[in-house]
Formats: sequence, C-alpha cells, structure tokens
Amino acid sequence: MPGKRLHPESEPLYRYICKAVPFDLITDSRPEYRMQLRVVRFQIAEGGYENIITNLPADEFSLEQIKHIYHLLWGQETSFRDLKHTIGTENFHSGSPKYIEFEILCRMTLYNFCTIITMEVPIKREG
Repeated sequence: MPGKRLHPESEPLYRYICKAVPFDLITDSRPEYRMQLRVVRFQIAEGGYENIITNLPADEFSLEQIKHIYHLLWGQETSFRDLKHTIGTENFHSGSPKYIEFEILCRMTLYNFCTIITMEVPIKREG
C-alpha cells in the first residue's frame, strides 16, 4: 500500500488493523496512530513460557512487576474467559452494537437464572 501512508519512509513499521475490528479507544480523527508495544516473556513452568504484549514502559515496569501484575489479573482473566464461553459470546445474531449488548444481557440473565436453579437441586449421596 505505498502512497497511502502519511510516512512512507516508515513502511516496515506499519501494521494493518482490520476495518471490521473496532478501534474506538482513540477518539480523535487522525488517520494514523503511533503505538509502542513491548513483548515480555517469562518462564511459568519447566519448559513453559508466557508471552505478554504490553504498553507499559520498560523504564517504569520491570519484568518482575509485569509478572506480579499479570498474576494479580490471572483469576479475573480466566473467570471472564470461562463466562464468555459459558454464555456463548463467540457468535451473535446481530451486527448492531445495541442488539449485541442486549443479547449479552439476556444470556447473562439466563446464566444467572440457571445457576440459581442448579444451586437448589438436591444432591443424593450414595451410602
């Protein structure tokens, strides 16, 4: 796509973000955004590593601090992932953000209702 960039000399630094993916975190109207990301890798088990992409600057956040922050967030991340899969948020019936939000709320309501029902089911123990 040469010629379409504001800075063609920086062509190797450009990365494509699909137009279908919302990029609504930046609200000004600039067509390009400079972004610095850092890849941090640390060992989590014998032969197992975790790779994290962060925008936290290296001069302010050490590897140990990143590991600690990641550890603090791990329970929330896995709970959120489990909930997303349980309520089926991989596919939606609408493309409209308004209706997707409505569908998520309906699925969460159904999930909570089913959880309440299953908590009331008596469990028979053998013996």
